[in-house]
Parts: sequence; structure tokens; C-alpha cells
Amino acid sequence: HVNGINLCGLNSLTGKTNGVSACILINISGVINGVSFGGLINNTIQTKGLQIGLFNKTKNLKGFQIGLWNDNEKRSFPIINWDFD
Repeated sequence: HVNGINLCGLNSLTGKTNGVSACILINISGVINGVSFGGLINNTIQTKGLQIGLFNKTKNLKGFQIGLWNDNEKRSFPIINWDFD
């Protein structure tokens, strides 16, 4: 678990992050509560907050995804995606 800020060079793999997680390439987490920055890929099971990266994927989204391609359980959109259910 990360509570606070997780900064990494290339890759990050966490079970749960409460706060901010930022990586140059790939950011993988089970649960993100906060903001996830991935230069190339953000991949989570659950996101409550914001994902920012070229490619964002989460199964359960409560918040926003901003990137070239954004995918969640309900839909996939370029540029911006959202869900609050």
C-alpha cells in the first residue's frame, strides 16, 4: 500500500495507492484512490479519481480518464472518459 506520493522511474506495481502515483512508462495498481500519471500506460482494477496517460485502462471507474485511449467497464473513448456509477 502507498499512502501519499509514489514516484518511480520506469514502472510501478502497487496493490493500493491512496494519493498520487506517477511513472515515466507504466503504472499498474489494483486500486487507485487519487491521481495516477503514467507516461505510456495506466492499468488498474479500480480507480476513484483521475487517470492521465497515453493509454488508460480500468475495470471499475469512478472519475475521469484523460489520454489518447481510455477504457473502462462501460465504454472506451479517446481523449476523455468518465464514469460515476
